[in-house]
Amino acid sequence: KVISNKQKIINNKQQLIRNKEREEIRDNREEVYDNTIVQSTSNYTDISTAQVVEFFENSIYTLNPEERIKLINWCSFISCAVIVMAIEEAVMYNAKSLEYVEKVLNSWLRRGLMTPEAVKSFRWVQHSSSSG
Repeated sequence: KVISNKQKIINNKQQLIRNKEREEIRDNREEVYDNTIVQSTSNYTDISTAQVVEFFENSIYTLNPEERIKLINWCSFISCAVIVMAIEEAVMYNAKSLEYVEKVLNSWLRRGLMTPEAVKSFRWVQHSSSSG
């Protein structure tokens, strides 16, 4: 019984440490997220398709010709600024692939988020509700 109680105490301490580590990770993510939102507010005017491709390749990886066409096609019906925001989100979550960027864009389109302002508002609401 003594060993069992000691083991329970050790397990509880380990759980407390894990919870504290998770809290620190969440706080760090929130800080990065807040900084991204602040940086995003003014950078998204007059972004060209070429700049989107360049930003993707500098942030994630060099696109093959087929992927480049996919990314350029996205630019034909959604704001290039919104695509840059999706790329930033992929980088922030270390999900560095065109497929992830497309999932983010599709999610935003389903919600009707077609402008940088709409995406920023959505992010702010999401962030507020998850940290409250």
